[in-house]
Amino acid sequence: MTQVEKTKAKLESLFNKGNLIENKPIKEVPSEYRALDFFIFSKSFLSAAEIIEREAPNLFVQSLHLSAQSIELALKAAILSCDVKPKEIHDLVKLASKLELLGFSFKQIEISSIVLLNHYFYQDLSTATKFKTRYPTKEQEHLGGPVPDFQVIKDLFNSLVMQANLKCKTIDILTYV
Repeated sequence: MTQVEKTKAKLESLFNKGNLIENKPIKEVPSEYRALDFFIFSKSFLSAAEIIEREAPNLFVQSLHLSAQSIELALKAAILSCDVKPKEIHDLVKLASKLELLGFSFKQIEISSIVLLNHYFYQDLSTATKFKTRYPTKEQEHLGGPVPDFQVIKDLFNSLVMQANLKCKTIDILTYV
């Protein structure tokens, strides 16, 4: 066993001792509160992308990645607001499609932005290469195509928060996000 594996095993052992309160399993957080947590995480990624947009526009790949991460979390938060558990996937198109089936609406410019973000963040539309903003590609291919407008991404986030807030019955998301 390597030192890294030994350290991981030791930490797992320590962490597992904290997983029980009075020998009872910890209860799962209700969906609406998980939605709020997801929106808060989402907003922090969006804020980081906004700083890059403003201060270091040459880091557009990193800004795209943070923007897409933000929208992934916001889409999953919105799904949770409907008391539905989102799939553990990164495909923004599938997550947005699920939301449409749950009664959420999108402007055409938001849909286009979701598809374009997905192209960079999840799977390239022309080569099917996955995760191009995270990892260098195996073959020589470029990262390209139109880039969604950052204001549209911010508007999409706000629209998801507003629509999700209407679905929540016990918590006012707008108070916290």
